[in-house]
Amino acid sequence: MKKDAEEDDTNIWRWLADVLERLGADGMSSDESGMEEEIEIIYHTKVMPWRRDLKTELRIIDNQRLVDTDIFAPRGLKPVKRRRGIGNPQSSRKAVTSLPWAFYDEEWLERQPPKFHAQIPTEKFKWYSIYGYSHPCTI
Repeated sequence: MKKDAEEDDTNIWRWLADVLERLGADGMSSDESGMEEEIEIIYHTKVMPWRRDLKTELRIIDNQRLVDTDIFAPRGLKPVKRRRGIGNPQSSRKAVTSLPWAFYDEEWLERQPPKFHAQIPTEKFKWYSIYGYSHPCTI
């Protein structure tokens, strides 16, 4: 839809879709639900120590799902508020192997054995830094 509307952020959305596709289900953290103020369900995402910090990128996607409910498929978790942070519990999922270097936390990667490094493809993956979006609809 963004491409058809010729919006300026089409390339960023294409890149975000590529990031999610590469991570797959195993590369995404699971959630623990909690109640705040007895009316609102909030998911506290588990920390994946091996994965690069994706708070900003995932927040953009979550916010867009809340705004554009008519264009997002109703599959998967309903769009609800998520709290991400280092204080959340750690995920027990193992690191996804064979992702480009840019997907891994640099400090975690330094502690891994050469056997793990050998599984990482030499493919270059450009990582964008997305900052300064002031409205859930824009990047």
